[in-house]
Amino acid sequence: MEITAYGQDGLYSGFAANDLTIAAMGGPMSLQCDPDRTPLRITVPQVWFQASAEAAVGAMTAHALMVQTVQAQFVDVSAQATMVWTMLHGMAAHSIQGYDINRGGSELQLGAMKVPVAFECVDDYVVMINVGSTMVKFVHWLVEDGIVPQEWIDDEDWPTYERRFLQDMPVTYPLEETVEATRRYLRKYTKRELLERGLREDITISPVSTTEDLTRFHQLEERGFWLQAPLADGRGVSVPGLFARLTKTPMGVRRWAPTLGQHNAEILGEKLGLSDGEIAAATGINSA
Repeated sequence: MEITAYGQDGLYSGFAANDLTIAAMGGPMSLQCDPDRTPLRITVPQVWFQASAEAAVGAMTAHALMVQTVQAQFVDVSAQATMVWTMLHGMAAHSIQGYDINRGGSELQLGAMKVPVAFECVDDYVVMINVGSTMVKFVHWLVEDGIVPQEWIDDEDWPTYERRFLQDMPVTYPLEETVEATRRYLRKYTKRELLERGLREDITISPVSTTEDLTRFHQLEERGFWLQAPLADGRGVSVPGLFARLTKTPMGVRRWAPTLGQHNAEILGEKLGLSDGEIAAATGINSA
């Protein structure tokens, strides 16, 4: 197996590359950022994480084929190709609708209308689409807080609102008014308050979470997601845990990341038959 930027052969195989250029050549950068600005690379080194995950799948597939055919297999992993898969429906957009998906930033394109989806709140931002089924319940929150008058509940047929404005049919309250009312309401509350009430009353309001926010997320705490991993100095540190809890085939951590030279004796000694002196000479670390 070999992981390279563009694969073993082809037009780009000899090109120099880094995380930024591969993210651009792979396609996902074309979908990220506001349309009137240059594309943005995702903040973490996603390219090589994605390539590594695809390589692991390729290795297991190749091993299964090798067991069946008794023939050696070579897995050629192109980091650019793996990034294409991260585009999801963006890959097939042109074939289905006749044009590619364009960068929309924090706005959702609904027909000829653009609807904002990121709204400011007390301590950051939340994501919410204030049309369709959301407004059926959310309008009651607006009235309750005095953001809009009581008439908003009965003077508009909210279940059909989205369909009517998409078809350029009359609506009582223009989209601009509903967006402004939504902004005024959300600015009064924190991400956590909005998330928890939304969960209780079945309205989708998603906080734009930081890493610190995730460490305090109730759902992850209650399901025991965080694990304590041992460090070399004997301390423990919280790390992300199991992505799923299976009843019949439960998963667990078989071993934590090794310390430097921890498995020298096991790998070089027991598996390869090297002596302690040979191990020390090969690694510069005493296997004992």
